[in-house]
Amino acid sequence: WCGHCKKLEPIYNELAKTLKDEPNVVIAKMDATANDSPQAKYQAKGYPTILFAPANNKQNPIKFEGEREVAAMVNWLRQKKTVEWVNAGGDAAKPKTKRAKKGGRHDEL
Repeated sequence: WCGHCKKLEPIYNELAKTLKDEPNVVIAKMDATANDSPQAKYQAKGYPTILFAPANNKQNPIKFEGEREVAAMVNWLRQKKTVEWVNAGGDAAKPKTKRAKKGGRHDEL
């Protein structure tokens, strides 16, 4: 892994922890050097590449080009989301809910 990817990994892991109780958001990682992309629009052109797949338009991912900090990523996701968040994006004051059913509509980053 390149230095930029190594630097991003703990931030991305923290983002996943922040949104872990949000059933309408999936935070996923994929090593593009070891896996084929599902379609051309998901191809990495540099590393790390962060793509957002809206629940209503997964065929057209949106590239994240903002500040690589948890708060900036959460705020960007709030702006781009296409499905309402149940827990307000990691707000600890909100009640916890069960994960979305497999195959249900959700946004992905």
